[in-house]
Amino acid sequence: MGDSPDSIEAMCAAQSSIAAVPRFPAGMVLGDWRLTAYIGRGGSGEVYCAEHAALGTPAAVKVLARDDDRGRARFEREAKLLSRLKSASYPRFFAYGKDKGAQYLAMELLEPGDMPAGDRAVAQFMLRVCDAVAELHAQGLVHRDVKPGNILWRSPSEPVLADLGLVKEIEASDHLTIRLRHGYSGQVRARFQDRRAAAQQERRYCFYKLFRLFPKELAGELHSRCWRE
Repeated sequence: MGDSPDSIEAMCAAQSSIAAVPRFPAGMVLGDWRLTAYIGRGGSGEVYCAEHAALGTPAAVKVLARDDDRGRARFEREAKLLSRLKSASYPRFFAYGKDKGAQYLAMELLEPGDMPAGDRAVAQFMLRVCDAVAELHAQGLVHRDVKPGNILWRSPSEPVLADLGLVKEIEASDHLTIRLRHGYSGQVRARFQDRRAAAQQERRYCFYKLFRLFPKELAGELHSRCWRE
């Protein structure tokens, strides 16, 4: 059974209540990366500011905090996904490894920020974030944790969708449709239809989370379009 939207919300809320006590001090080196400051803790890991020990390249280093089978699998999946996503919509991947008993993921260091002011700027911002979500959907993936804290900034005009730790793989609806058209029936057909419906629900939940970010003055114009897509 996959995680429902309600269970995802509950898990994120529970993780956010964990005391923010960093595991590693500033100056600790993991692989090629020297930790310089503690940023905070998310659902599966602690995040640090860091720099490449030899080159001085700035980075964000995420260290696995949830050290169980499920946590390790999600962390490795996030690293693999980030390494293959070449789009500017997501943080750039630098390195993944294990050192001093800790699994770590080094990626582009991005800045937090607020939604821009002005209707045109807000619309451009939301379109960029929608594009990032849609790129995942096109690959049969859903983000499942779209929220202001996971939208960071590469520049004042370039938002980036971050934290791919809860990304889930779903079967593309087009693939299921093709299989349904080839004469499957009965129980098998029902299973395909259920899976296609679940995939569509996951996609709609992502757009619902996006809709909650819109200012009220834009909601009436964009709400129905998001749900149709």
